Amino acid sequence: MDLRRKFSQICAAFLYNSAPLGGRAYLPQDVCVPGLNCSYCPAAAAGCPLGAWQELWSAGLGRLPFYLAASFILAALLLGRLICGWLCPFGLLQELLYKLPLPKLAKGAWSRRLSYLKYFLLAVITLVPFYLYHSGETALPIFCEYLCPNGFVSGLVMLFTGEGFAYAFLGWSKGLLAAGVFIFAACCYRAFCRFFCPLGALYGLIGKFALLGIRVDRKRCVQCGACTRRCLLDCKEVGDRECIACGACRKVCPVKAISYGLPELGKSKK
Repeated sequence: MDLRRKFSQICAAFLYNSAPLGGRAYLPQDVCVPGLNCSYCPAAAAGCPLGAWQELWSAGLGRLPFYLAASFILAALLLGRLICGWLCPFGLLQELLYKLPLPKLAKGAWSRRLSYLKYFLLAVITLVPFYLYHSGETALPIFCEYLCPNGFVSGLVMLFTGEGFAYAFLGWSKGLLAAGVFIFAACCYRAFCRFFCPLGALYGLIGKFALLGIRVDRKRCVQCGACTRRCLLDCKEVGDRECIACGACRKVCPVKAISYGLPELGKSKK
């Protein structure tokens, strides 16, 4: 399963950044790809959901193309945080960094508390542009401009391709932030996803209603706790809002009660 997931992540990374193969078919925020992928990178084939989410609030609902909002919400309702585990290029980068031979931080009460930070950041990038828009001020995409480490990666790409020197400089100006995130991710599994990513927070909230995901057969489950002990994230149970459907829990379930699929009709998700 892990090999299939890695293959899916690699394919998504190439697909999302396939513009050099066929040109940029869309403007940066015309269409969203699932997962964190900077739309201003010259290789990006389409927009980033976080950029679209900020534009939704900073440009006013009346100016947002319906198909943009629909594509973003549809992806979230279909896949939820399965997008984070299977389709996000930045998630793949963090998993590769975690393989570096550095000391690792084990999860615990500290990581569960820190995991709420991403929901705070989601509120900030939603409410601040909304306030600025309605107060007549220029509303910047705060997260993209100042906080997103993926912008640094895109800046490097633009620097080496000779495109967009100004944005490349902005990417370099965020180099220390990106370096900190990368070091943290090398020592703590998917640190950016768990603690700082507003997109993961949004997918987690909407993912409660997602069609596809990881499921637990409650009739088989013996409540042994092996699944949550094996999980490297801060899940309290399989399939909760912190779960990225990576499937690690499936390998250790002694009764094979965990699987991928549709929700059981007539039963609510816990």
